[in-house]
Amino acid sequence: QAAEQAPRPMRGLGMMAGMGQMDPGMLGINAFAPSALIDQRESLGLSGDQVGKLQALADTAKAAGDRARADHNTHQQELMQQFEKPAPDPAQVMQHAQAAMQAMTAGHVAMLVAAAKAKAILTPEQRGRVQGRVDVMRAMMQQRMGRMGRPGRMGRGARGGRMGPMGGMNGSGVQPPPGNPAGPGHEDQ
Repeated sequence: QAAEQAPRPMRGLGMMAGMGQMDPGMLGINAFAPSALIDQRESLGLSGDQVGKLQALADTAKAAGDRARADHNTHQQELMQQFEKPAPDPAQVMQHAQAAMQAMTAGHVAMLVAAAKAKAILTPEQRGRVQGRVDVMRAMMQQRMGRMGRPGRMGRGARGGRMGPMGGMNGSGVQPPPGNPAGPGHEDQ
């Protein structure tokens, strides 16, 4: 039963604070995470010294992330216990909510600092290779996101509808306003 009440652990450091690894903004940071660079040691041509330094950074970041997760989970559990009461104590709710968020922030900062230090370990050529991969991934994500958000492309519109025989979404005959071929909600594209 204790397992049922345990809070869900935070996701990996790259996923903390709602910032998913598929977020184009985080892509450039996650690419320089020490463990990601170690995984690419052959293609990047990392030296033994570089791998050693990156492993030390990865170990430090993992330890910081583990501490942050444990602290977060402790405060999350306390917060959940407050809401099991008929009248939760607002001061306790605030204290544990803030402490849980601070733990998440500490873990995220540790990940960011490790990525910054790891990037500095690479040679300019190695950084260029990683950045090139990031640029390709961003372009692919933007292309995919662009296709999903425009009616008529890939058979689906922004809201998942199909173009009907009358030309409008779902065959309704409703057309986008003039000057906005993408339809409502896509004025900036």
